[in-house]
Amino acid sequence: MAIKVNHEYSKEKKVEKKNNIGKATYIFWINKTEAKKLRGLTFNIKCKVTINEDGSIKILGYEKEQPYTVTKSLKKYLKTFRVDKEALADGRVKVGDQVVFLRYVVLK
Repeated sequence: MAIKVNHEYSKEKKVEKKNNIGKATYIFWINKTEAKKLRGLTFNIKCKVTINEDGSIKILGYEKEQPYTVTKSLKKYLKTFRVDKEALADGRVKVGDQVVFLRYVVLK
């Protein structure tokens, strides 16, 4: 007796939820001082943020759903990270809502 396999289920692929938030305008290394010392995994997280006048960044949303460990690390690094004041002053980085990559390194 042969077993019949339903090919609908065997060919099903996992579809990851993805929000189309637009093209990233900047890439920020949010733990650059630590990254110089660390050799490990680099994470690039595309997200929509608000850049404030004091250089602080607040995350509004992510392109892809992120695990808890990633969101926890981002919050930790963003507490102390500030956008360079010169970049804000001369207009290279604009204040307001932006789509950016937040990049950080963690040990393996």
